[in-house]
Amino acid sequence: MENGAIPDNKIAATSELSAAKNGRLNYTSGSSWCHSQADHWVKNYTLQFSNDGKTWMVYREGGQIKTFQGNSDRASEVKHVLYESVEAHHLRVLPNAYYGAVCMRMEVFGVKQKPKNFALGKATLQSSTFNNTQLGVSGVSEKAVDGNNPVVVNNPQCQGFYSFVNFKASAVCFTNPLTTGRYVGISTVRAQFLELCEVEIYFRDNLAFGKQTDQSSVSFGGLSSRTVDGISNTDYYANSCTHTDREYNPWWRVDLGQVEQVSEVYLVNQENEWFFRQDNFEIRVGTVSNNGGITNPKCGDRQSYSLPRGKGVSFFCRPALFGRYVTIRSLRTDLEHFTLCEVEFIIYSQLTPACQMQAIGVASTYTLADASFSASTERTNFEAVRGRLNAYKGWSPGTNDRSDDYLQVDLWYEFLICAVATQGRSTSDDWTTEYKLQLSLDGSTFVVYKENNVDKIFHGNSGRHEIVKHNLRNARARFIRFQPVKFVRNKALRVEVYGVLISRVPSQAPSDLNLSATSSTSITATWQLPPSYSRHGIIAGFKLLYKKKGLMESIHVVTINGGTALSGSILMLAFTSHGDGPKSSVVVERTMEDELNGGPADVFSAHVNKTTLNISWAPLPREQSNGGIILYDVKEELLSRGKRLKKSPLSSKTFNTTNTFILLRGLLLCSQYQVSVRAYTKVGPGPYGPPVKLPRTTDPGTPWGLSTSNVGTTRVSLEWKEPELTTREGISYRVKYLGTKLYNESFREEGVQEVGSSTSYTMKGLVPGSTFEFQVFVSSVCGFGEPRRFPNRIETKMTAPMAPFVPQWTNMEVSELSVEINLWPVEQRNGPVSAYQVIVFKVSDCAQDLNRNNTNFCPFYVAAELKNNPVHEKSWKFTVGDGKSYGAFVNNELTRGEDYIVYQRALTDYNSQILEGDVSKIAMISIKPAESRVLFAAVIALSSIVFFSLIVNGTLIWRLRRAEPNNRTTIVNNGIPVPSGVHQASEPGVYMELQPRPSDGQPREPPEYQSLDDRRVTQDYYNMGVSEESLDEKGEVYENVE
Repeated sequence: MENGAIPDNKIAATSELSAAKNGRLNYTSGSSWCHSQADHWVKNYTLQFSNDGKTWMVYREGGQIKTFQGNSDRASEVKHVLYESVEAHHLRVLPNAYYGAVCMRMEVFGVKQKPKNFALGKATLQSSTFNNTQLGVSGVSEKAVDGNNPVVVNNPQCQGFYSFVNFKASAVCFTNPLTTGRYVGISTVRAQFLELCEVEIYFRDNLAFGKQTDQSSVSFGGLSSRTVDGISNTDYYANSCTHTDREYNPWWRVDLGQVEQVSEVYLVNQENEWFFRQDNFEIRVGTVSNNGGITNPKCGDRQSYSLPRGKGVSFFCRPALFGRYVTIRSLRTDLEHFTLCEVEFIIYSQLTPACQMQAIGVASTYTLADASFSASTERTNFEAVRGRLNAYKGWSPGTNDRSDDYLQVDLWYEFLICAVATQGRSTSDDWTTEYKLQLSLDGSTFVVYKENNVDKIFHGNSGRHEIVKHNLRNARARFIRFQPVKFVRNKALRVEVYGVLISRVPSQAPSDLNLSATSSTSITATWQLPPSYSRHGIIAGFKLLYKKKGLMESIHVVTINGGTALSGSILMLAFTSHGDGPKSSVVVERTMEDELNGGPADVFSAHVNKTTLNISWAPLPREQSNGGIILYDVKEELLSRGKRLKKSPLSSKTFNTTNTFILLRGLLLCSQYQVSVRAYTKVGPGPYGPPVKLPRTTDPGTPWGLSTSNVGTTRVSLEWKEPELTTREGISYRVKYLGTKLYNESFREEGVQEVGSSTSYTMKGLVPGSTFEFQVFVSSVCGFGEPRRFPNRIETKMTAPMAPFVPQWTNMEVSELSVEINLWPVEQRNGPVSAYQVIVFKVSDCAQDLNRNNTNFCPFYVAAELKNNPVHEKSWKFTVGDGKSYGAFVNNELTRGEDYIVYQRALTDYNSQILEGDVSKIAMISIKPAESRVLFAAVIALSSIVFFSLIVNGTLIWRLRRAEPNNRTTIVNNGIPVPSGVHQASEPGVYMELQPRPSDGQPREPPEYQSLDDRRVTQDYYNMGVSEESLDEKGEVYENVE
């Protein structure tokens, strides 16, 4: 009616002062269907309907003629939902009661039952024609309607094979993504006759096809218009997909040309490797086009949506949204492209598909959550949630021997159900061939769907994938059950339901509204809930609407207040989270007298100090006081404390006074208060005036008296004093620190330390040689206070550098007397590295490694001291034994036939003292001896072995002849005797130790070897002491080896 879809000649009236066509909803071009634009309206009315315009029936509910509540003014809209389904071509509104004159404007809401057959009268063709002149039969193609490519088998095939034998149903052609085409063909799968008595083809109107589009940017030629070209090819390289630049929140938008009611959005994603770009987006529908329309209302109640790879998905807007512009916007938080291969919009308007074409969305996880599915029983991996149309596998019950098995779907709201569709199991030859439907409005009471008062048996599937669809009539439900009756192998179902949402608000008002005045300021109201079938969801609450009797004013939702006697017209309604239901009939009640009808307004506040406020208000005017005011009552309510926010006050207090002001003392810090004031008369208190929020009280102060002490290499002591203004609840302190180094810009050490309620803290674990800044702030129920910075920066003392980190050390055998090795940098963490030392250690019998605890003489020398300027950040080359001087040291040539270990350490010059770091082994070098020396040494060694063997053999023979049995000492440890109680008699070997030296810059002659007492030991053998006890053992033989 409102948008003109119903033409003027289809609107008529019994009589008219103004044309009946003026009775369209919101018609403002002239008088409505009455004689003027005055305050005239219809208070209630009844409905009649007809299919032929001759035979009329009165609309009834519960067997009684339904009287609909009309208007209470000339501008408001009152909408009613018909609980009983009505199928009609003609509708009459019969006014009963009216105000002033019969005058109304209206709209009708409904949906077509039968879809439009788009095949009717179209050009047809078939592979061949059977003619029987004797029978007068000619099977020309026009008797049915088919027709894409004239060779129909070359066109894309709908999923599954269909077999409709002895029953009537619809075959739903499903491909993913959906395909478009001009020609539709029907073909058998084997050689046989094909006889078709009638073919009807239904499809959804794609409102987006060919419309004007736009997107945030264009890249790689991916124009925005590709999504509305009717081509659902998911391959980006087929030039059928859009492509934006890499940007934040790219968007795509279509202009529908006019405001439409968008209910379903179908999107197709690409199959290529970049499919993930469409994994987080939103859909918006509205009338705003600026910036792509991203401020328009969102479609659906999901935070975001995503698209599977190479597939198409429908997204449902519930409730449907009105708008001209539809925007798809990426919500990814990174810079990324956005691509869509096809977009379709399904609208629900006068041109909408019929009821049986409108999928509710059972197949979509974005429309119905998994919790909406349940079943009598279910098998593992074949749960109820797999019962979505086109889902993987499908639902199957635990066994096949129960006749009451069912798959149940909760649609969440009441729908007019016009069709259902089924499939079999996708992974094996299991399907249901016959089934029943059970319907329910409340989920507890189910009735079997009937036609002609007989339980309807629906014919199901004949294969895994085909979608068989059946129409229903006059079926309303929120819960629907599919009950298998017959099946092949195992019961299996995948389903979809088609229909339209009836209402998400109550369709009936509360009944039995009774009012009783209990005082001059209150009326008690009682009522009954609307019938369960008319609630359409959970009742969230009720609204009581009030208007003073006899006044020409609009009804307001107000609290009933009094003072003087008055009569009121009252009605009420129930509402859900989605809106208000219809209003009840008007009930009139009169309040009692002599009580106040309002509290003082114009409440003011002023600060006295940080925890005290002066509250004042204006006294009630005489005409409102209904006598003398004896005192005032002030209610103080704590609304929030720090970050604690509550819908209801945290606490409240009341104070009485005869003045028009009061001091509120001892208010809590960081708190939000509100006050309300009411007055008392002799009858009692009146209502509180409107609450007034007070200024938020101040936050706690900051710590003061900050000081530092006891600065060391890794710690510092911090002290402060408690804030002068603070709260004791949950108070604690946190210290924030930041460490940097002037000589190492990459160094940054920062963090926050919880220190509890103490006002002093020793910060440990600091990095030596760093500059630290400290801040302290208080934490309490008020949250975090402002930080207070310590006045001085703290510099921790430096310590010796760390040992070099050697990821790979050198091990080589060479003939040359100098060797090139890698030196390694040291992280300047404990202080700036001023130089590096290279230390050469000659491997000897006394030691195999450089060890401070070795008690033997260890020959080593410092070969070089290398300045760290510029600062080394990577390894570098150095030649050991090149004979050059480095700093105060000579890099001596290496000796043939010797083994060397090379060490490296870092030095830090700190306050005229050299801090020497630990050494790290960086190389193992073996110098080959000269060839002549090797030959000579081999001859000498062989001769010595022969000579020594002769002496040993002769000595053994001589001993065997003279010695007594079991009176000899065993020779061990390479021939050196070790009798019991013998101690080493030679002087202990010296050990080397590298001590810090003054950085006086004086040159020093490098010794060839360095040790603590500068002694050299050249003996090859040691004198062994003999104990006195051993001298008493007669007959023992000892041997002296020179």
